Order: sequence, then C-alpha cells, then structure tokens
Amino acid sequence: MKTLICTLLFSVLAFAADVTGKYSGTYTSTGSDGQSNESGVFVILKQTGTQITGSGGPDESRQYPIRNGKIAATSSPAKQ
Repeated sequence: MKTLICTLLFSVLAFAADVTGKYSGTYTSTGSDGQSNESGVFVILKQTGTQITGSGGPDESRQYPIRNGKIAATSSPAKQ
C-alpha cells in the first residue's frame, strides 16, 4: 500500500520543478470482491536536487518514512 501511494505520487509529480511541501488527498481502490474503498493520504516531501525524503501515510499523525527517493523527468517516445 505504501509503495503504491508513493509510486502514484511520484508519477504525478515527475515533471514538477520542486516537490517540497505537504500534500493530501484521497484515492479509490477496488478490492477483489469488486467493492470500491476510498482512503486518505498525507505526504510530506523534501526535495534536494533529484533526492526525495520525507514521509507518507493515511494522515498527518500516521506517517512512514520515505528513503532513497529520486525524481527524474522522463521523455515521451518520438511520434512516428
């Protein structure tokens, strides 16, 4: 779950110049039974160059550390 949240967040923020700050939001997941579940997410990030540290979790009081994070812009494949 933590990995999924971080992966989604970094995918969205991959083109930002500096992601330092506090972010909150919600996401919806679908269980194997087809039920949709909405959950909260709260992330605190510190960017130094391409290095990302901080924490993330379901709210500001329950946080898990982010270690060895990196952010890099990717280029789109050339159109043919």
